[in-house]
Amino acid sequence: MASTDSPLLTSQHLAVRIGVTTLFESLDLTLHPGDRLGIVGPNGAGKSTLLRILAGNGKPDAGHVAWRNQLRKAFVNQNIPFNPESTVSAILTQQLQSVFGSSQADAAQTKFENHLQKLETNPELGSDERWLLELDKLQHQLDHHQSKQVDIPNALAGAIRVAGLELAERPVGQLSGGQQKRLQLIHALISQPQLLLLDEPTNHLDVDTVEWLEDVLIDLSETGFQMLGVPLLDNDPEPIAMAIVSHDRSLLDTMANRILEITDGTTQFYSGNYEAYATESVQRMEEARTRNQRLANLMRRELAWLSRGPAARTTKQTARINRAAVLEKKL
Repeated sequence: MASTDSPLLTSQHLAVRIGVTTLFESLDLTLHPGDRLGIVGPNGAGKSTLLRILAGNGKPDAGHVAWRNQLRKAFVNQNIPFNPESTVSAILTQQLQSVFGSSQADAAQTKFENHLQKLETNPELGSDERWLLELDKLQHQLDHHQSKQVDIPNALAGAIRVAGLELAERPVGQLSGGQQKRLQLIHALISQPQLLLLDEPTNHLDVDTVEWLEDVLIDLSETGFQMLGVPLLDNDPEPIAMAIVSHDRSLLDTMANRILEITDGTTQFYSGNYEAYATESVQRMEEARTRNQRLANLMRRELAWLSRGPAARTTKQTARINRAAVLEKKL
């Protein structure tokens, strides 16, 4: 797979507030190909809100997000977006046609033929460098779109097989929660997103579906979209990037290579998976506890000194009184 230093997404100074409460602020975040960011924190911390902003489905109160030009991204949230009366096959067929159907190839064919027809009325164009360059460009586009066309019925069968769904003609409303999540994820993956955003993907799922979801995400991170059995949209594809909001420690331990913690209005990045995050987080808390204990001991000594009579104090009493005030603010 190709690799690049060009980011897929860059955000600067993001802030979200609800009333007088700040969920997070001054958040700078960059995602490159191959990044798999786990986002953790207590309920109500702003994790899902951040994910919607990164997907382009929400706006921050401050800051901005910039996406790579023509970035393909998919947002798999907790709400199933399909008409409950639509069947599995109808939903996936429509998605396959929008991505791999003949419409783009037909449009490219028309542009190529229209450009070529100009030569019939203006033979001198055959020696015009600009016209020849445009012809070469249109030929390349036509070849590209024709190479990406697929046999839709075969592609549909492959997508259903990967999803583990044997209910192709069953309406979405009659599927279990796990089956709906399988459909939602495969529908998103057909578009071959360069950035996949997942909001609590394992919530309320049965064990089999959780294991299936983990297997699919692992395959994606290791081999890309070849698992779908359709042509790759990029000739030299980059590793997929992911941002995952989840309380599922096992999922984050398996998938994440970075962790963003949002808590009490603050944000903190950690390198590695969930286990590495938990280990470093505990270490930081222990260091903070030790630091606070030292400050508390100093504060007790300063308070003891302040409680003495003025005559018993040293001549540097102003400095010590000021230091006591500083220590009090730190505790």
